[in-house]
Formats: sequence, C-alpha cells, structure tokens
Amino acid sequence: MPIRILSGESKGRRLKGLGRGRIRPTSARVKTSLFDLLRTRIPGGTVLDLCAGTGSVGLEALSRGALEVTFVDRHPAALRLIRTNLESLGYRDRAQVRCAQADRFLRRCRRRFQVIFLDLPYGAAEMDPLLRLLGQGIRLEEDGLLVVEHSRRQSLPSACGNLVRFRSVRHGDTLITLYRHREVLLP
Repeated sequence: MPIRILSGESKGRRLKGLGRGRIRPTSARVKTSLFDLLRTRIPGGTVLDLCAGTGSVGLEALSRGALEVTFVDRHPAALRLIRTNLESLGYRDRAQVRCAQADRFLRRCRRRFQVIFLDLPYGAAEMDPLLRLLGQGIRLEEDGLLVVEHSRRQSLPSACGNLVRFRSVRHGDTLITLYRHREVLLP
C-alpha cells in the first residue's frame, strides 16, 4: 500500500517506502486521527519523530505547517529513505535527520519540542525505559504533548515522571496515547 501525504501543502504526494515488512508505517486512518488531535499544535511547532521509521508522521507534520521536524532512527536505510523523501518534497531545510538510539539522542539533545511522537515496533522492550526517560519532561515544551503509538494489547502507565496520560484513542489494534506535563491544564 503506498504511503501518501494526507493533508497540507504536499497533500496527495506519494512517499518512497522500504518495501513490505521492513518497517510498519503509521496507517492513513491512524495518521488522520493523530493529526486531528494535534491540529492546533503542528502549525509553527517543533516536532520530534522518535524511532521515525519511514518518517511519514514527521513528513505529514511538515506538510501541515510544522516549523521544524527532527527525525531520529537507528537504522541507516530508514534515514536514507527519510532524506530522499525530504528532498523530493522540498522540506530538507526544515528538518534534521539523526542516526541514533532513541535513549542516547534524548540524553544528549538540548532542544525542547512542542510534540514528541514515539512509535516503537509493537511490543518492543525499549518502551518502558523510553517512557521513563521522556517522563523527566526535559525535552518537551511546557505545554507540549508526548504522543505514543502502540498496540492496544500493550498497557502504558497513567503517569511517567512529570507526564500524565490524558487521552487514548483506539483504531483497531492501534492506540494513540497522549501525555502532557502534570501542571498544564488543557481544555
């Protein structure tokens, strides 16, 4: 199934992929729901696409007006794919692409992001340690959101450090779970 940009300035543009089974891209239905939830935060915001895979979520954010997206993945083939898609869409100047383990990147990075998107392979053992690290809140803007895409069979904590879960949306086997800082009240 082809991966396409769903909305924004690059709506309908097709993205290159790595082939079946190599990386599970976020489905169009889940991406639509995700960006409906984030519609007021993406334009002009900074996004971290952690464990980026195909980069389709970060590329969608750029199409919808994100100021800048940082893509992080540990697989060189995925990063080459992301760079290729950035070039073809004309977004190279609004993106950073980093080859790193997610935990190492978070420990070294000194920036804060409006939205952090985390989509590990379903059932990955790294989920709990990454949530603990992200729960320190050091990479998330005060009013920012951590968005975790995961299997509905995988239970995530109601709180991780300074972040609390405030919403989950289910799409088949997929859950989108949103976390925010404890102190921030959202409508």
